[in-house]
Amino acid sequence: MNFIPGRLTAELAEPLDDKPSVELVKLVNANIKPPSQLRPEDLYIRAMYIASDQVNSFGGRFPRDEMETLARLLIDSPVMVGHRKDRLPIGRNFHAVIESRGDSTWVKGYFYWLKGSADAERLRENIDGGIYKECSIGFTFKFARCSICHRDIRSCSHQPLKSYPDAGGQVRECCFEYRQIEKVLETSLVYRGAQPNTSITKDLSVRQISASHDSSSAHRVDHPFELSCLSELDFDQRYLVVPCYSSIPVLVVNDDGHPKVVRLTGEEIDASFLQQATLAAIPKTEPQFGWLIGYRGKERCLAVQLERRLQRLSSSVTRIELKLFPSSQITNPVDHSESDNLSSGLVPYRMATHAQLEAVARSIQTRDGVVIWPLEHPAPHFAGFHYRLEASGREAAGWYRLVLDESSPDALLELSHDGLRENFVIAGLAADQRSERTRYVAHRVEIGPVADTGKSRETMTGRINRIERHEAALELQLSGDWPVRINMRPALLNGRDCLLLSYRVTQIN
Repeated sequence: MNFIPGRLTAELAEPLDDKPSVELVKLVNANIKPPSQLRPEDLYIRAMYIASDQVNSFGGRFPRDEMETLARLLIDSPVMVGHRKDRLPIGRNFHAVIESRGDSTWVKGYFYWLKGSADAERLRENIDGGIYKECSIGFTFKFARCSICHRDIRSCSHQPLKSYPDAGGQVRECCFEYRQIEKVLETSLVYRGAQPNTSITKDLSVRQISASHDSSSAHRVDHPFELSCLSELDFDQRYLVVPCYSSIPVLVVNDDGHPKVVRLTGEEIDASFLQQATLAAIPKTEPQFGWLIGYRGKERCLAVQLERRLQRLSSSVTRIELKLFPSSQITNPVDHSESDNLSSGLVPYRMATHAQLEAVARSIQTRDGVVIWPLEHPAPHFAGFHYRLEASGREAAGWYRLVLDESSPDALLELSHDGLRENFVIAGLAADQRSERTRYVAHRVEIGPVADTGKSRETMTGRINRIERHEAALELQLSGDWPVRINMRPALLNGRDCLLLSYRVTQIN
């Protein structure tokens, strides 16, 4: 199904000289390819701040890593009035950039119309005179990502613009992100918009956020650009591929033998958590790029929990690891199929040609996919590309055991998969097991296998047919004695982290 987002607002900027630059007219001719080459005196050009990373009145927003795709797809789309499809366009979009404007990041689209067309002067006067102030964008996308649980908001329980506790226990307003943008249908001049602080402007200068800026640039892009498919990448390049972790990007400086860990903004982080083996691997010359990753036992935590730990607030993170990226100072940048188990603090990585990317990504992906860098544009100067493979679940992933004990109203669910053991106490399931109730509160516990005893009322066992993770959420499909589909998502109950567990019975055996 295609979805068209809401209308966006605009305000008028100061008028400048009306004659467009030769460079902009060249872009019109190159990107639109009109039958006859246009000259500066043939057209009017204006620009729209058409979409930002701020939440609109419908609860939607464009994340920064989707803006490159949006800007690319904006080119050669028509400019309409009021989204009317029964009338021909009044102009056409021919160029787009990403700009920083105040505290927001914007897609700025450039559009033109012909001076000789009907009502051309009236259109210019109404735009420049502040009558036509607001604009809107129509587009299609695949995934409306909930900011609370990161599932599709069309199927989760959260409502846009309402407040909920997130995975880190912070209460915040829910919104959704426009993800996997497929096509820009048009932009329109409209009578009323939904998103504040957009504008139509005659300022046609370019202050683009460039991925090639160095780490000191005020406009540096810190989030990987989202790839919808690998064919968007250059076929002639070689690439560095790493697993995608929820992490904090940092630089490690070791000029005087006392390593300092700093954020990409320059803020220093207390490095007392670093191990001696990691310190010994850090060169004493150029700064090294890496990720800080928080763990609770063997489980990776979200970056928001790591931030709380670094700020000495209550957090689920019990230890922090620094994973450095390969460089000529640490290791030669060659194919390294055994890098997952290195003790020197390197992030697992692979080198690949474009033809090898799909297979390499599958071999190294996490539940969140991979991050890819062209070797000629390494981190941290470029944030890389994020790619999530379609098949995120794994078939026949392991086994489970559900223990219902007569001495407790709670049940214990044991999961064994991918060499890991996870245990959850499900409050009230044992006492309530014969009822039709299907929603419970669960807690992750650090215990070993539970032996069958004479007190066990019932033990159910079977296979995990499928397991999927979405950040801190977990989805399972079980067969055997308890054929159910389970969804667990993080929540905060009475100040304590927990999981909201729901299940439904299936016919899988």
